[in-house]
Amino acid sequence: MTPNALKRAIWTRLAGLVAGYTVTGATPDEVGGVYSPAMQTTSELQPFRSLHHFAGEVSRSLSDARENGLALTHLKQVPAMLLAWEGTRPVGANGSRIRTILQEGEVIRQVQWRVYVAVTDPRGDAWAMDTALVGIDAVEGALAELRIAGLYDGGGITWEESAPWITARRASYVSVVRFSAQLALDTTANETALEPDAEPFETMTGENGPEGATDLDPSTIDLTD
Repeated sequence: MTPNALKRAIWTRLAGLVAGYTVTGATPDEVGGVYSPAMQTTSELQPFRSLHHFAGEVSRSLSDARENGLALTHLKQVPAMLLAWEGTRPVGANGSRIRTILQEGEVIRQVQWRVYVAVTDPRGDAWAMDTALVGIDAVEGALAELRIAGLYDGGGITWEESAPWITARRASYVSVVRFSAQLALDTTANETALEPDAEPFETMTGENGPEGATDLDPSTIDLTD
């Protein structure tokens, strides 16, 4: 599985949390986002009105966030989810989970993602927190331990943390839900590209059988790498 394939699976799962939106098995629109049909009333099972992609890091600076279009998400689109790729790192020592004495490695990637949960409520913190916690709970429940075909060793998505991120009181409240999944990296072509043909590097000659045995042919053994 590639990171892009993983993203599409996560995107489809999150789309099911948008009010009134029905996932039919096809991957939802990857470019324009997913929106609640006719802006239907949200519920605990579908607490969002929209799902978007978001590129890169979301700054804690309110001015930067507004410039990036996060803090001022259109009111009819909130509560909203924004899916962002956080990064990828190798699992294990020296970039390899398993390394044999022949320097053969199994490279596993820990691919990390964020879902920003954006809500707004002019009544204040208590109402906004209630709305945010319902959304956060829905995202955690949709993704934690989600089994997706192609993840390493048949594993699932790991939920890492949820926390407040940006708060502009009575304007916008943004929280972050962080999670990750492990993917194997196919390095077969790299390992065999310069591998030489095995050749004998030593010859050992001796007799078969115990010492003093008769009528046994001698053997020559090639020791190869």
